[in-house]
Amino acid sequence: MFKVTTITHLTDDTTRPLICLTTRKGFKYLFGKVPEGTQRVVNTFGSEVKFSKLQGIFLTGSILSWSDIGGLPGFFLTVSDATKNGLTVMGCERILSYILATWRQFVFRMGIKLHILDAETNPTIVDEEVVISPIMIDPANQTSPPENSSKLVRQIKKLASLMFPLDTNPTQNDIHTHVHLPSASEIATTQQSISYCISFVPVLGKFDPKKAKE
Repeated sequence: MFKVTTITHLTDDTTRPLICLTTRKGFKYLFGKVPEGTQRVVNTFGSEVKFSKLQGIFLTGSILSWSDIGGLPGFFLTVSDATKNGLTVMGCERILSYILATWRQFVFRMGIKLHILDAETNPTIVDEEVVISPIMIDPANQTSPPENSSKLVRQIKKLASLMFPLDTNPTQNDIHTHVHLPSASEIATTQQSISYCISFVPVLGKFDPKKAKE
């Protein structure tokens, strides 16, 4: 059946919690934060957490510091070496796109797909085994995004999409490494906290011929 495994928790090596949901068919879904050291910890689980079966990372809460996502760059590179299916990350699209753009100086892979899903505009993720619905909690001091933030987000998403091309080398184009990024406060002034409701798709029972005869 379904299985939940604790990957990281508050220790001397890792500073944030991360759990892994394994479905009946062996697919993996990660929920929580991705602190530094996550890649090393996952490797200790061996075949129990296979990168090739990873369907996505669902970030919880808000991204408040590097400790929340410090392990994401290295984790992404490891996953990209293990599978060609790419990686899906759900969270605050504005913040995640901005963070991804800051990686352009030291993260490079060709032919890899990285999908960033906005938890606010993608209300439900459905597959044949689970249904994942984000729950958004507004901060007490929530403010509207700056007027030009939508344009900046589109530009940053474009930059991020060019970092992982299918057939070109991004290091040969100045836009990837020499473009100026705006201040993070120009992208988003506040964040919503994210939780997830996980529902399991009903499983058909096994036919019992003895019971049928009764």
